[in-house]
Amino acid sequence: MSEKKKLTAQQKAWLGWGIISIVTTIVSITLGVQFPIPPDPGSHPVSDADLITTDGYISADGYIRADEAAHAVISLGTTHFTDLSVEDLEVSGDTSLSGLAIFSSTEVTVTDGITVTPTTTLYVLDSAAAVTITLAACTADGTPLVTYGRDANTITINDTNVRTNDGTVQTLGQYDAITWVCVDTEWVELSDSPDA
Repeated sequence: MSEKKKLTAQQKAWLGWGIISIVTTIVSITLGVQFPIPPDPGSHPVSDADLITTDGYISADGYIRADEAAHAVISLGTTHFTDLSVEDLEVSGDTSLSGLAIFSSTEVTVTDGITVTPTTTLYVLDSAAAVTITLAACTADGTPLVTYGRDANTITINDTNVRTNDGTVQTLGQYDAITWVCVDTEWVELSDSPDA
């Protein structure tokens, strides 16, 4: 009769990880998770990945493109991008979005003399009384900004760091909206929608 061989602790750990890997693979295949091989050897598929960070760019065909100096970190596992959040995404060439683009927003109760430093696209502004505010200088050309007056108090936007259509200060009343875009360091008014 032969003796049973006992496994060492390391062998038991390897066996455990092996079983976990096999089960994970079976579950992934059963649930339809696919990990395609990219047709371009200089690319990495992101359609089935969570994008953590990239110094390259995502092309329209769903691949991360990177030059020699760029890096991309990808974690496989997610099958669809339904909510993708990245910082500083640069896209060159034509871009199209299907569905609704939802921009970040901030609600602020402003006080007289305050400087608002925009960090999101939509600012919903309230005030306890009529006030005058200043928009801080912008830093990235093409950055959009929408200011929206929610309550009945008048909010005057000082003419510092802004260029308005008529060259005067702008006021937000209840339900008024002004759309701006950053050019150099100034917010340039694109449209004014009184009683939007």
